[in-house]
Amino acid sequence: MYSFAHQPRAETRIEAPLDVGGTGFGDLGQVVDRIRSGLVWVIASGIAALVAAILALGLIPPIYTSQTEILVDPVDLKVIENGVNPSNQLADSGVSIVESQVKVIASDSVLSRVVSRLNLQDDPEFAPAPPQPGSLSETVKRALGLAPSEGPANPELQAVEALRRKMTVRRPERTFVIEVVVKSKSGQKSALIANTIADTFFTEETAARAKAAGRASDALAARLATLRGTLLEAEKKAAAFREKHNLVKAQGLLLGDQRLSELNAQLSAAALRTAALAKQAEQARDMRGRIGTALPEMLQSPEMRALRQQLVDLLRAQSEIGKKFGPRHPAVTEQGAQVRELEAAIAHEKGRIIESTIKEYDRASTYEKTIRRDIDGLKRETERNNRDLIVLRDLERNVETQRTIYESFLKRSRETGEQERLDTTNMRIISAATPPLGRSWPPSPKVVLPVALLFGLGLGAALVAYGGILRSLLRRRA
Repeated sequence: MYSFAHQPRAETRIEAPLDVGGTGFGDLGQVVDRIRSGLVWVIASGIAALVAAILALGLIPPIYTSQTEILVDPVDLKVIENGVNPSNQLADSGVSIVESQVKVIASDSVLSRVVSRLNLQDDPEFAPAPPQPGSLSETVKRALGLAPSEGPANPELQAVEALRRKMTVRRPERTFVIEVVVKSKSGQKSALIANTIADTFFTEETAARAKAAGRASDALAARLATLRGTLLEAEKKAAAFREKHNLVKAQGLLLGDQRLSELNAQLSAAALRTAALAKQAEQARDMRGRIGTALPEMLQSPEMRALRQQLVDLLRAQSEIGKKFGPRHPAVTEQGAQVRELEAAIAHEKGRIIESTIKEYDRASTYEKTIRRDIDGLKRETERNNRDLIVLRDLERNVETQRTIYESFLKRSRETGEQERLDTTNMRIISAATPPLGRSWPPSPKVVLPVALLFGLGLGAALVAYGGILRSLLRRRA
């Protein structure tokens, strides 16, 4: 049986701890002592870093940053009902519209106008003079592939590209605000450029909308001439057809319809008059063969009444004279002759009244028949007109359609013409750029100098400590 008691003991190897004193890493106190011994070098390193920072602050040209903020409301001002540039109708498209305006602000059309307004093409900051041929800077640029293309340099294009590099256009999240940030070597210049960019953007946007309205107005005006000719041709065709078929209207009705209405009214009156005269004519014919002067009441006339009254008065006088002087008295005889004359006159008036009544009835009957014939003729004409009216109404509908189209185009043309002079953009500057109180680069000496001093001291301490460690390692190896 194998006994574990007789196994040889494993040799335990204890490694010596690392001689931190020899390497210089183990004892923090030794590191501090080395730094103290090289404190002069540490201070010198901090002073050197401080001097380098001061020189850098003096040599690096300062950069000033100005910012202007523009609020872009996607919903334009509602000046007219139907604009060439319709207002935003989709809730999700507002951000896209603002993002598009960001691109417009940074476009060449806006920046080139800013360069022209501020003469930045003559500013060395934006359009520096080209290097001399064969100079060191040109040689280096050509070697690195940074040299411009062959040909004369365009200062305006250089200024536009330089301005684009020195500006930033952004839209903060969840806002319709556009921030235009411009950097320049002058605080006044950076503020002026930022405000000029915003003003030029407004001008460019208004001009673009006016130009779009102008194009629409010109297109509508060109179309109006064709529509006007089409409308006139349709009106002429309808008028010619109406005149040819005698379909003239007055007060909204055809003349034939108006005439038919008038004849119907006249026929009603004529029929009533004929019926009344027919009864009088019948009585007059009955009285024609009767002896005497009596007439029905409806056949009496003022002349007949006057004659009969004279006859009654004369007979009364004759009777009184006959009673007084006798029937053979000359006065009685004379009055008898007068009575006979009055009776003859009454008989004559009676005959005249009878004949006049019959003739009046005949005229009324003839007039009624004439009206009936005219009505029958108008009815036949109306039937023909009704067939022609079908064609006329179709022509008139075409006229109304062409007129509606023409008037809508005319109204739209005038609206777009007026819109050229209207600014419906709903944008404004909510924060104008002002000259900055301090530079944005390089940082303030209050920040740079302490940081440089700490960096120099730390670097000096590290170098001193590393130098001591390096010397210790070299002595150990020796």
